[in-house]
Amino acid sequence: MLNAYGLTQGRFAVEIDGTLVPKSRLTLTELKDGMSIEVVQAVGGG
Repeated sequence: MLNAYGLTQGRFAVEIDGTLVPKSRLTLTELKDGMSIEVVQAVGGG
């Protein structure tokens, strides 16, 4: 899923059903219908 949005590197966080998922576990995490998924990407600016 993250590949489709270009989020394979950089500063982002993924939360599934209220739990922060470490990047090292993202490829091991099975997504199922009804899960609440939130992806937040840090961006800089001035």
